[in-house]
Amino acid sequence: RINKAGDFVNPEHFVSLAEKSRQVLEAYQIEIEYGRTIEAYQAQLPAAQLPFVETSNAGESLQLNFFRLGRSALYCQTLDTKHSALWDAQAQRWQALDASYNQSLRSAMQVAWQQAIPQLLTLPVNPAVEAQ
Repeated sequence: RINKAGDFVNPEHFVSLAEKSRQVLEAYQIEIEYGRTIEAYQAQLPAAQLPFVETSNAGESLQLNFFRLGRSALYCQTLDTKHSALWDAQAQRWQALDASYNQSLRSAMQVAWQQAIPQLLTLPVNPAVEAQ
């Protein structure tokens, strides 16, 4: 969004200064809002990318539940809720979570799907990384 907004700042495009400013501010507002929201969804992921899948099943894809906690963390969990993982952005791989987090992650997804009331949950997050 920010890159697209930057195209309007390009002097080759004739867009009024007010419109350029509006679009840049709108892009920043969308990005800020994205960082303050939660989302849960189902999707498939190649089993080879998951730390809890046996190598004999690595060629398959698994249907998983995903939970996004703003810009802080991305989790996945098997549909049977027995295995969960946290995305490690620095290492670019999924990191297995201890089974003690499975119920909290499931509860977080239920809140995101509006199947449960918001509540305080304990979930691990990766340490903050300095922006480049």
